[in-house]
Amino acid sequence: MNQEQQCRAAVPTPFRQRLRTARQRALPALVWLAAVGLVIALMARRSYQTDAVGLVELRQATVAPLFDGTVQAMSVDLFDEVQPGQALAVMDDTLIQAELAIAKAELAQLRGELEAREQELRLDGVAAERRFLFDAEMARLDYLVHVTDHEADVAAMRRLETMCNLQDNAADAELLRRTTSDETRLRYETLRQRVTNDEAALDAARSRLDQTEQRRAAFAELYGNEDWSRVLEPFRQEIRAQENCLSEIAQRGQSLVLRAPLAGKVSIIFYRTGETVLAGTPVLAITSPESQRVVAYIPERSLRAVQVGTPAEIRSRRPAAPAARGTVLRVGSKVEEMPLALWRNPTITERGFSVLVGNIPAGRFLPGEALDLRFLTDAESF
Repeated sequence: MNQEQQCRAAVPTPFRQRLRTARQRALPALVWLAAVGLVIALMARRSYQTDAVGLVELRQATVAPLFDGTVQAMSVDLFDEVQPGQALAVMDDTLIQAELAIAKAELAQLRGELEAREQELRLDGVAAERRFLFDAEMARLDYLVHVTDHEADVAAMRRLETMCNLQDNAADAELLRRTTSDETRLRYETLRQRVTNDEAALDAARSRLDQTEQRRAAFAELYGNEDWSRVLEPFRQEIRAQENCLSEIAQRGQSLVLRAPLAGKVSIIFYRTGETVLAGTPVLAITSPESQRVVAYIPERSLRAVQVGTPAEIRSRRPAAPAARGTVLRVGSKVEEMPLALWRNPTITERGFSVLVGNIPAGRFLPGEALDLRFLTDAESF
């Protein structure tokens, strides 16, 4: 046995076999070193790369009445596209119509009292050339009567305009006979023509009022008007009160029409036709279909890595959606609770530091969409 072992020990190992053995022994060490290098590289990359989540900013505006009332008519439905200034709904104008009727009756009574007073002065032998001072007050009363009629017609026209739009849409959808919408349209056009005539009558009444005011000013310069002021002052106070009342009614009449503040789609309808709404309570909401800003939330450990002007890479979670580029516009001031839609686990609250990212191409993302973001320093560009 000893001779056999000595023979075997004397046989040299081939070089290739020794090289193969050395490589097999060194391979685990090389793999381990490569893994360590990769970890170091990833950690270095992580030092200037911050992952974050965010939501596309939701541009939404609510439309609410300025006064308590009832929704009389609504010309839009859910998901309809609207443009800025478009009439969406009209509040009930019954109260305004009643106030205008009362104002018109009070103006008629005031006119009768003024005419009676003028007749008394005429019987007392007042000089005829001085009685034209009453003309200015009569002209003012005539003007206010025209204003009252005009505001009543305008309120009715607003209501008919909304009804026309609503019935036209229903007729297009074959939910209403076309003849019904045509009849409403005819009534609207007739009333609109009358409003145009009212405006011409208002201009004429205003012109007569200006002329009588000029004559009264000329009389006061020549003869003085102290005595006449005492006679006419009660009527003037009543007329001024009626002017203020009509001005307030006209402003409320304009606010009865609820208009779109921005372009978009009707996303929510809180109240329908016939429902009562308190002042300031939203009737509907409009959402803009485009947004170029994202509210993102980053971990607390990365607060110093993100500053105003930091570039960002933004990716949608939709399959095959292209990435977009953006820039940090604003940096928040506190760590806050993230929206529920961004939580990885609905039962575990997540918090983050909020930043606003902008300069995103229009139409790339949907409002309210959840996104993934990377904030990069100058060490990396994309």
